[in-house]
Amino acid sequence: MKRYKIVRIDEADYGCEGRPDGEEAMDSVWLEDENGERQIVRVSDRMLYDRHLDEGSLVTFDEKHQLTAWFAK
Repeated sequence: MKRYKIVRIDEADYGCEGRPDGEEAMDSVWLEDENGERQIVRVSDRMLYDRHLDEGSLVTFDEKHQLTAWFAK
């Protein structure tokens, strides 16, 4: 299972208009793998808080392709 480090989280900027009603807040999450390769994924802001994921967290993707904390076995 491939693991990544969250190196940066950018919260969406909705400007003075604010977020549209009913639209979930999404963040851009910058991931870096063990080889130093980076990718950016869009992730629900609520999910990051619920799973206690922040910059510096080690993560992997679960079976639903959502970020989850990585724990050594």
